[in-house]
Amino acid sequence: MSIEKEILPEGKPEQIRYIEIDEVPDIEQFVQEIMDLPIEEQIGRISSFVKSKLKNALNPKNKHLPDEEKTKIKESLDRSKIKKMSQVLATGYGVCVEYNALAEMIFDKLRIPCEFKSGQMGDGPKHTFLDISVNDEWQIFDPYAEVYLSDIGRPELTRFGEEYYKSSNTNK
Repeated sequence: MSIEKEILPEGKPEQIRYIEIDEVPDIEQFVQEIMDLPIEEQIGRISSFVKSKLKNALNPKNKHLPDEEKTKIKESLDRSKIKKMSQVLATGYGVCVEYNALAEMIFDKLRIPCEFKSGQMGDGPKHTFLDISVNDEWQIFDPYAEVYLSDIGRPELTRFGEEYYKSSNTNK
């Protein structure tokens, strides 16, 4: 599926990648709570909120989880069908796409310009992140990288290698 946001014909819900945007009361309440904060504080709160709602589906420690949790992880990684954001949040697991779709949904509600981006290092896995515009300057927003790097024992790193971010507006 295209990495760009898909605007569907009138009457059909908007999608971000394979995730259909539906109303999620927690998100609506969160947006109301942070709406009047300075943008820098909003960004920090959004990162914390996203990380509190989703666990890393690729955490190496997941192999030791109970079968019920493994089933949720498998469901979260299934790309064969469109899911609603509420379903994504119900599994409690995700990878970069889910983290960024949730964040993008919040940025859109706050009218903070953002763009969904992807990168890849050599033949390595693809990775998605957001570019957000703060005070007319683009910056990379990538809470999944922080979670993943912490889960693999590299918490001192907050982002992946620069190769992953070549598509960023910050490089223009």
